[in-house]
Amino acid sequence: MFTFAILLLCVQGCLIQ
Repeated sequence: MFTFAILLLCVQGCLIQ
């Protein structure tokens, strides 16, 4: 579950960049 949250954060960062 924690890994999923980190993955979501990574995806959001990629989208922002």
